[in-house]
Amino acid sequence: MANICGIALLASWPCFARSADAVDDALKAFRAGDAQQAVRLLSGAAQSGDLTAATNLGVLLARGQGVAQNDAEALYWLLKARLMGEPRAGRMAEAVARGITENQHANVVDRLAHDLESRAQDGSIRALIALGALETALRSPADLGRGYMWFAAAAALGDREALILRDTIARDLTVEDRQAAQEELSQLYKKFPKIQMQ
Repeated sequence: MANICGIALLASWPCFARSADAVDDALKAFRAGDAQQAVRLLSGAAQSGDLTAATNLGVLLARGQGVAQNDAEALYWLLKARLMGEPRAGRMAEAVARGITENQHANVVDRLAHDLESRAQDGSIRALIALGALETALRSPADLGRGYMWFAAAAALGDREALILRDTIARDLTVEDRQAAQEELSQLYKKFPKIQMQ
């Protein structure tokens, strides 16, 4: 099932990029008037890494459908989906972010960093890139040194996008900051050997 949606369609039901049993079952539950069941199904699938489920869970949390409205939790799921590669989650995340405090935003970013670091430990290039983006675009103030470090780790694993991002960030770092980030990456390699090239 592939639906195309824009922000206007979000009023009726979140959009779906691909068919997945839990997501399909959630849509059926939602259409049958059981938004709580839809939230339960989406929550399980989102926690298992389904980006479509995470996006849709974020939308339902933002709307308060099937669950108490919770903008911070909605932002968490929407940003997680966006950082891991679901572009449609971005606009909704921007809209939700306008309704939370700076402290709530910082807490969401810290939670995302912790969760993504767990995936990065296993050598997930997508998680490494997501961490770089989180540090440079979502953290306030931006931590360019840590962003550089995460992009450098993904670039070392052969990702061309990360190579470009690493070099772009490097232009804004002092020599000392870049060297410190490289040293931090060396320490990270010792702590999480799966991140290193194999």
